[in-house]
Amino acid sequence: MWGDGPGSKDWGTGPTLIEPVTGWLTLRDLDGATRVELIPLDGAARPIGKPIRAKPVEEGFEIPLGDPATTWYLVRVTK
Repeated sequence: MWGDGPGSKDWGTGPTLIEPVTGWLTLRDLDGATRVELIPLDGAARPIGKPIRAKPVEEGFEIPLGDPATTWYLVRVTK
């Protein structure tokens, strides 16, 4: 539970639960990029698991999402 609205002091208790999203993310317009990696992060911005290397495709770079389940990533682009 995230509280009852702005200014709420009742923020509930942990752990936070998320519903993982699976699929593919396509990053476009990365002119000159030779490598793209997605680094899954935990709630304290620490890496979890190994970096996920993107696959070059005609539209840009494709990256699978959902494993591991997380709410945020660091994207590393090498040119």
